[in-house]
Amino acid sequence: MASTPGATPAAAGSATGTSPDAPAAAAPEVEIPAEQATGVGPVHSIAFGEKKRAAMGATGVWLDAGAGWSAMPPIGVDTTGSRIFFGRDDQPRVVGANGDTFVYMRFRLGVWKKGDEEIAGLAANPRSPLYAVLGHADPEVVCKRGGGCIIKRRSGWTLFEAPQTTGIPQVELCGEQPWAFDGPVIWKVVNAGFTPHGSAPSFAKADGLWALGDSDIWVVEASANKVHHWDGKAWQAAPSPIRGPRSVWASGPRDVWIAGAGGAGHYDGERWRRVTGVREGMVTVNGRSKDEVWLGGEAGLFRLQPPAK
Repeated sequence: MASTPGATPAAAGSATGTSPDAPAAAAPEVEIPAEQATGVGPVHSIAFGEKKRAAMGATGVWLDAGAGWSAMPPIGVDTTGSRIFFGRDDQPRVVGANGDTFVYMRFRLGVWKKGDEEIAGLAANPRSPLYAVLGHADPEVVCKRGGGCIIKRRSGWTLFEAPQTTGIPQVELCGEQPWAFDGPVIWKVVNAGFTPHGSAPSFAKADGLWALGDSDIWVVEASANKVHHWDGKAWQAAPSPIRGPRSVWASGPRDVWIAGAGGAGHYDGERWRRVTGVREGMVTVNGRSKDEVWLGGEAGLFRLQPPAK
């Protein structure tokens, strides 16, 4: 992948923070229409099953099983600190934290139920916050802060200790490889546990991460209005095309998306551009392929049209 245009290598802690509400420097623009999903409220998490899609926000959960989006039954717990996923049965799961207590809910037979049986010993007291990534692809990862971790593969489960952290890490399944991040630390998740990346980061806090490979990792940092890229040798830091980037997802080296307070941005392998067809106040971006990319934020759920070839 080409290096981020205008970026320079940076040492650890060198990124200077600016408010995500401050105006971003003028950036090149590209018009990419975004179609809003009807009947869906504010969204902070988006998931894909084998044949379904789901979105979740503070006010509800919505499912598209092929006939359009519709509201699901109330979960009954605060999901502000949780994310939505699909399990191996192609049914939604909600995993995360409600204060200092974990949330693990599964949708079965038309209702939401606690899914303690799916996380074995992690359900034991203390019921500390969970962080996880689930799906129909291998592997699934579920960890409890201050406790243990489970890597679930179709061939069996692997147990190991969770890393010692001050916050609650986030885990992303990038292709078939899980990665985790918390503050300035990145881990590659392998069967033996969490392996620190070992590089000197150009960011103080990773708000979102997506890895296309060991030598192609993207990180966004909201407080500094920065996008960071690891090319296998060094981290490169560049100004974000939008204010307060919080989430990043990529289908390939020439199709990288970010979402944040200033809307959305796109990298085509040569340069970053702000997407003008997207509202501000975005929180998350996720996709299946370059032809199916979704954004979630304060104004709801949006599907982006593919960039012109």
